[in-house]
Amino acid sequence: MRRVVVQEYLKFFLATVLEFQVFEQLCAAAGHAEHLHLCDLHRSREAGRLLGEVMQAGAAKPAGELLRALTRGRTDKISPEALVKSVLYTYAPATGPPDHHRLLDRYRGLISPYRSATCFSTNLIENLHTERCAHNHKYFRPLELWLRAQNRDAPLIGWKASRPDVALFTPRAAAAAAAPPLAPPAARPLHLLLPCLVLVLLPLLLIAH
Repeated sequence: MRRVVVQEYLKFFLATVLEFQVFEQLCAAAGHAEHLHLCDLHRSREAGRLLGEVMQAGAAKPAGELLRALTRGRTDKISPEALVKSVLYTYAPATGPPDHHRLLDRYRGLISPYRSATCFSTNLIENLHTERCAHNHKYFRPLELWLRAQNRDAPLIGWKASRPDVALFTPRAAAAAAAPPLAPPAARPLHLLLPCLVLVLLPLLLIAH
């Protein structure tokens, strides 16, 4: 079972890297040289022709040949280089930008022996600051900035937590300890017990007769 789960994560990891690699090559064929999130392939004949050539082969050719055709002969391997080389300098140290060659070496080490990565199974925004998710940083950085601005400036929708709301999630033992002691039950009047005694004794008297 564990091996099956790991295989699914590996497929997802490699598919994500390959997805961005293909998208960047199509953008390059369309003449786009800016960030990937600004790329528009609409009405691009060159991008359509390149995508058609790759899809036309289908499963008849090995994946390496398709990647070589996609990259115009530059490589036949899955590479995160296009997604790592432009890591934004937002979180870079004061001494300068991050070492992109070190990031590339780390990701080549992940892809080559097909080791798993935990970037895609954890929170994306939190992991954008780590080198493990650097290949996603280029694409998702504008979305992250927009979400941070919305959380900071947008009006609150819903309600804020109040003391009664928080009390709903307190442990029962703590709530019982904080509650005042219960008062003893009040004594019932005697005339309310007489009908009950009659209903109990009447069948016994009828059976005795």
